[in-house]
Amino acid sequence: MPLTLTQRPDQFNNWSAVFNPVVFKMQRKDYNITAVASSAGALQITVNTNLTTLTTAKGGPVVAGSVLWVATDNGIYNAAYSVVSVTNAASSVVTFGAGTYTAAATTGFINLQQRTGYNVQVRIFAGNGAVSTSALFTMSFTPTKSGAILADVSQLKSYMSPQLWNNFGITNLSEAYKVRNNTSTSLKAHIQYTEVWTSSAETETSDSANPFFVVYGARQVWSQYGGYLKEYSDATNRKFLTPFTQPHAWLNKPFTLSFIDPSPSGSARTYVKKTRYYSNGTLWGSTYDLSDYSNGTPNPSVFESFEDLGIHYALLHDKQDTSGTIFWTIPSYTGSQTITGTTGTSNNLIFPLYLTPNIAYQIVINVTVATGAATINLSGKELNGVNRFSLSQAAPVGTYDLTFGGTPTLHTHFIGLSATFATSSTITINSIVVHDIPQNGRIEYQLVTQGSQGFESCTLCELPR
Repeated sequence: MPLTLTQRPDQFNNWSAVFNPVVFKMQRKDYNITAVASSAGALQITVNTNLTTLTTAKGGPVVAGSVLWVATDNGIYNAAYSVVSVTNAASSVVTFGAGTYTAAATTGFINLQQRTGYNVQVRIFAGNGAVSTSALFTMSFTPTKSGAILADVSQLKSYMSPQLWNNFGITNLSEAYKVRNNTSTSLKAHIQYTEVWTSSAETETSDSANPFFVVYGARQVWSQYGGYLKEYSDATNRKFLTPFTQPHAWLNKPFTLSFIDPSPSGSARTYVKKTRYYSNGTLWGSTYDLSDYSNGTPNPSVFESFEDLGIHYALLHDKQDTSGTIFWTIPSYTGSQTITGTTGTSNNLIFPLYLTPNIAYQIVINVTVATGAATINLSGKELNGVNRFSLSQAAPVGTYDLTFGGTPTLHTHFIGLSATFATSSTITINSIVVHDIPQNGRIEYQLVTQGSQGFESCTLCELPR
């Protein structure tokens, strides 16, 4: 039993903050003690090998005058002793100096002091999801006199960064509604270790069957669980990594809630439930889950595409691009498009816009009507041209907002605007803004599992407009 791994960084769970110590504990035990006796007051032990025939690669033979560290399991002996005699036998009997026997003991271990330069080489393998097949780095650790080794591998932080997923200019609308794997702020890792001393030739031991996970963060020294992130990844008590009393967000600005998903497959995977409320506290619209809105359908199985574990975060985002618009109050269009027509005619403008199903949206269109009354017609269409909804409002002369909607929509990729003119006129479309929560409403987010187990929830403050 040359080297025993006695503790991994998994005392409460296997998630740790990487700016705290991430510690493995090992115990060097070169050979076992199988019996302890007194030889006329001298300590005498029996070990489980022939110490007189050890090769150079094993440290060389033990002879009179060699020094051994002797440790017994009951703690009676834990010191270095000089050898007086050693037998040439399958299980050598070693006798030490007179008066060294103090009390009875049964089992323990010895360490050979002739193994000069003894240390443990630890190689660290890590990655997000799949662990790398080549080591990120190697560290060397030397034991205490009694052979105890403490290996801190928090150097992993050098291979991480606090950068969130930052593609806020999303171009693929189906990507906007996913809970994303943040690959820079967490790592899955394992170690492989080798005993090394002068002329040694030991083989490496892999601990790949026991991976651990680190998060780019730190915990206070007085934290209940030390550097472990138990309450952020526990099966029954899970919190957002984002610290808050009440989170704040501003419309048209990116906002994230980070959390650990410790089980990315099956019924235990984690995602975020989003609920909208009116300012008076009553439910508005629908409740849905920010996991994967591929073609408008929630699909929590997207977590499986994140291969293993990792920090995921819900991207609560408000941006526009050439292919559509995303989330919250959506500045889907700002410019100066015009609809020109004569009496009784109707002309069309098409704007790309992605609306998920069963959500109550409000679409606010700022218009300028030059002369004469008109009617503004708003329709929502699929990619195949199928009409999903049609709404109309009277449009007198002037510049003002027209508000449409407020009831659940069907899945829509485009909105079409047309105008029916009472007299020849021009209507200028100044902006289109989409709200998916009511004025001064609130949004509540909760960590949940696919099996509907609820964890921590939070409510945003009123969103300024």
